[in-house]
Parts: sequence; structure tokens; C-alpha cells
Amino acid sequence: TTTTQGNTRVDGRPKAAFVYAIANYGRVRAAVSLGAGRLRADSTRLLPSLGLAAGARSTGSFIGFAARVDSRYGLGHGLFFETYASTSYLHSHYGSTTESGAGLLDITYGAFDQTLWRGSTGVRLGRSIALRASTLTPWVQVGGESFSGDRNPLSTEMIGAQAMPVNGTALPGGAWTAAAGLDWQGHGPWRLKLAWLGVHGHHYHSDGGTVLLQYVW
Repeated sequence: TTTTQGNTRVDGRPKAAFVYAIANYGRVRAAVSLGAGRLRADSTRLLPSLGLAAGARSTGSFIGFAARVDSRYGLGHGLFFETYASTSYLHSHYGSTTESGAGLLDITYGAFDQTLWRGSTGVRLGRSIALRASTLTPWVQVGGESFSGDRNPLSTEMIGAQAMPVNGTALPGGAWTAAAGLDWQGHGPWRLKLAWLGVHGHHYHSDGGTVLLQYVW
């Protein structure tokens, strides 16, 4: 992932491994996952007025898990109604690092730790449409989320002997969510999922999308 703000660019390159399990009990589906990995962020800060560029690399690690339960109710004619509840935990750590390339203007970034818990619940309405060689399922979803833990992370930056606290993105205690998507499943092993998700809380707004291509055997 790449993030650009002003004259600063950060390239994140995580490496991770995950295990998961899925179980179906009639109309109820339960899923759990566990993951861990290494984090790496390469930053470049341009100082165009001085003709300088400062760069730094920070490394760290993360561990997390997630669990979700869905319950589906058929309404006839391919229509369905689902309820869901989920929870997740994530702990991440970055070590301290110091830029090089700008001399006395190099910034030292302090170590960073964050622990977050997230819970969500909501409902989904969709319809499964049988085509000649596949099934198409459009759906919409609304719900709510809650966040706890380090919702307002704080780190430290230092130039020379002067230290400055830096606030990260603050998460709300609670937020409304809305989503829409389209699932396609062929009669063979291929599946495609498209989705958009928005999270909106007090002074917090986030929108994103996913594209997932699966080969299931």
C-alpha cells in the first residue's frame, strides 16, 4: 500500500500468514481466523526548497484474530435475509527509526504500539439469480460497529533535541456501516466477489472497496 500526504510518501509492505476455519450448521455459518506477520514501511520526505530527500525504514509485527457468525433466512424467489455478528482483535508494533539524507533536519520516529478490539452487527438483504452457467447474487447491508482499545494512537517525532507528539487517525467509539456488493459463482471452482463498505461515525468517515477472486476445490 502507498500513502501520500504533502511531500511525504509511505510504502507499506506487510508479509503475513493466516489460518481459518468455517463451519455450517443448517442456516448458521461460523468462521474464525488467526493471523500474524511482519510489517515494513519505507518513507520518503522531500524538502524541495533545500533540494533534499530524507528516507527511513521502519519494521514491526502484528497478530490478530477474527470471528463471525451469520444466519440466513430464505424469503422465496431467490431472496434472502441475513443477520451477522463479528468481533476482531489486532495488536501491531513498529520499532523506532531515524531518517537519513537531510542532515540536521532528519526526523527520528519513536516506537509505536496499538491494540484494537472491534465488534459489529447488522443485517443483509440479497437475491440469488440463477444463470445458465453461474449464480449472481447482488446484496445490500447496514449495521453498526464499536471500537475499543487504543482508538487515538500517539507516537513521537524528534528533530535534534525537540520532541513532538503526533496523533494518528482517531477511531470513534461507535459508527454506522453501509455496504453493497455483487457475488458471482460459476458452476466450476471460480468465484468473484465485489464489495463497497462505508463506515461513518463522529468526525470519522471511511469508504473502501474489495475485489476478491477465488478458486475453490
